[in-house]
Amino acid sequence: MSKVLQVAFRLEAVYVLEFLSERFDRLREPDQTRTIIHELMHIPKNFGGGFRFHDHVTARNVQAMLDAYLRAKKG
Repeated sequence: MSKVLQVAFRLEAVYVLEFLSERFDRLREPDQTRTIIHELMHIPKNFGGGFRFHDHVTARNVQAMLDAYLRAKKG
């Protein structure tokens, strides 16, 4: 929903991630995690209803976030 409609209807921004099970379920667990991180990185930090494009969501940035996630998961 556009920012104009959010303001007009006094709605907070909502983000929905959709994964097609035909493709997502076939991925190995590390690739599923990478896909989820990739999609989450499209959401701007301010959760304002916008969308971050692939100039930010690059393979290098996704890998950096995945590495940080895996380090945090280890302990």
